[in-house]
Amino acid sequence: MDGDLTQELATLDLIARVISEVCACNCDMRATSPTVFDAVSEPPMSVYDYLARIRRYTKFNFNCFLVAIWYLGELSSKSAMFAMTKHNVHRLLITAITVASKASDDTYHANTFMARCGGISSAELNALEAEMCLRLDWRLVASRQDLERLSAALLLEHDAGYWNTFLNVPYDELLGGASLDAVSKAKLFGNDEQHSNDACGRPKERNWPMPLILAWPACLRRMNQVLFDPLQPIASS
Repeated sequence: MDGDLTQELATLDLIARVISEVCACNCDMRATSPTVFDAVSEPPMSVYDYLARIRRYTKFNFNCFLVAIWYLGELSSKSAMFAMTKHNVHRLLITAITVASKASDDTYHANTFMARCGGISSAELNALEAEMCLRLDWRLVASRQDLERLSAALLLEHDAGYWNTFLNVPYDELLGGASLDAVSKAKLFGNDEQHSNDACGRPKERNWPMPLILAWPACLRRMNQVLFDPLQPIASS
């Protein structure tokens, strides 16, 4: 059992590092497109510590964590305002994991228990759960192919573009009247005021897919570093 937990925590560490990188790439859209998942301030607990806490106190199958990440990709692809950021990622995760355990495993915990694990009230988790299920159109059962593609993307098996759907800026905005390199730099480092406001505004439509290596070169380099060499600190690019 200890060996299984060690392996699971190592996998969660990889997932957490990728999610953290996605959050660093995404724009904070609370001012223009607030959602019920947004926190007023950035929670102090890291993504890894949050996931590890949930794993330690729960008994459902570990695959529920993968199903939860798949939910978040589906949610983000439907609406950019639900893309993971530093202010919503914790609520998105606890909600997605709660739903995934109910939809994917015979073992799951009551919302009162999951709410305590996630550090929110049971009433709030109930509301978040209903919102997520509605936004996903109640498509809650991931196929084997869905999870295989997610696993391959975590291992970066020629599928880096998979994470493109987790980002919240459509490529038509990236291509709108400015060089791609300059816009990518603005999104990642905030040093181009002319384009940063447009990038963080609420997009009405999303035109996916676009190769991630074109839209987010610096983001992809850092994500490659996470996936290929997870023991090394992330370079500043």
